[in-house]
Amino acid sequence: MNIVLNGQSINTACSNLKDFLLEQSIDITCVASAIDGDFVPRRCYEETQLEDNMKIEVVAPMQGG
Repeated sequence: MNIVLNGQSINTACSNLKDFLLEQSIDITCVASAIDGDFVPRRCYEETQLEDNMKIEVVAPMQGG
């Protein structure tokens, strides 16, 4: 299926958000994610099923001032 991650189209066979993020080498312990504009709590990553053409945004906190 095709997933849009931070604006980039990616083909994957992963069925849930947790597996997809791990497949993309994203450290799920230090990011926040949203699917189609809706925040997804980290505790829900494994149960959040992916569907073709979902738009996933992943952001990591930044330090500095």
